[in-house]
Amino acid sequence: MEPHYLSVIGTRLLHAYQGINQERLKSQLKTPVLSIQPAMASWGRYDPTTRTISLRMGLIMEHPWPAVIEVLKHEMAHQVVHELFGLDHAPPHGEAWRRACKMLGIDPIVSGDPIVLANEQDIPTPLRRARKLLALAEKNSNVHEAAAALAAVQRIMDEYQLSMDALRDDDPHRMMSVAWFGDVCKRRPRYLSLLAIILSDHFHVRCIWVPSLDLLRGGIEGQQLEVCGTKTHLTIAHHVYDSVINQLKLLWDAHSGRGARQKNAFYDGVLMGFSSTLQNEQKKSRMEGLVHLNDPKLNAFYKQRHPHTRSVSVGVNSRDRAYSDGHEAGRSLRIGKGVGGEKSTRMLAS
Repeated sequence: MEPHYLSVIGTRLLHAYQGINQERLKSQLKTPVLSIQPAMASWGRYDPTTRTISLRMGLIMEHPWPAVIEVLKHEMAHQVVHELFGLDHAPPHGEAWRRACKMLGIDPIVSGDPIVLANEQDIPTPLRRARKLLALAEKNSNVHEAAAALAAVQRIMDEYQLSMDALRDDDPHRMMSVAWFGDVCKRRPRYLSLLAIILSDHFHVRCIWVPSLDLLRGGIEGQQLEVCGTKTHLTIAHHVYDSVINQLKLLWDAHSGRGARQKNAFYDGVLMGFSSTLQNEQKKSRMEGLVHLNDPKLNAFYKQRHPHTRSVSVGVNSRDRAYSDGHEAGRSLRIGKGVGGEKSTRMLAS
């Protein structure tokens, strides 16, 4: 990679670090050396001796920019433990590090598809071992074996400063994740905002547009759709996202309209028509007692990541003929099978 390109990335990382430090920690951390390494065993690393945060080049070049910032925050959490908590010998992913993650608005344990960044820094080995021993103790009918397992659990908890909450929160189907859908948008089209609203309203996820950077397109700055939810719901939401985007193109190709303005109006109509169909289905399901969209755990996870947000309404020009045609087509829009099939390369969880 050319030196100029590395300089641009370094500048963006520095700005991101300073922004996080100011917003989350009132600029209490001392700015470290930020290093990009071509070959590292992990996604990121913090060295307290030299006050250096290193990130792997492959992470930066192959994954969405918000995922890079997510790893940066995880390494900042190690710096918090060392500098703010004054703990030089704390376990790398112990209770102090988990507390630092909360301060930075990130979950120390998240999972996702198709690439789980936390594979290398997600559930520490002691925590996995303690959970297995706890399960063994709870299911074992032999009193002596159960007692021995519980004693081993207590030793691990004491040594690595683990809480019982950390041991209990191990349901893989309820672990919250974050992923980023689609490309970086310099100017976000209205239909993508409508699609994000549909995902949030009907598919058990929370969406927000976050600042992003597309290094593969010359460092274009813009926004990218961040989606929060469980692994299962993210997989479903991503399938819906891809399917709708593909069907929008097919429906427009079959339409007789021309020009960007008509195309955008048609897309808006399709999304609003699709939304009305989903709302009718949701009302029917509510009457049958089948819909439970309010998820306190998801809301808490989202609020932790984005404590200061505001809702923005999205208006459409419903008097346009292209919009009306799109609305009619959208009412018949259906999402085909595909969940659980081929994994998307545009989805990355931290």
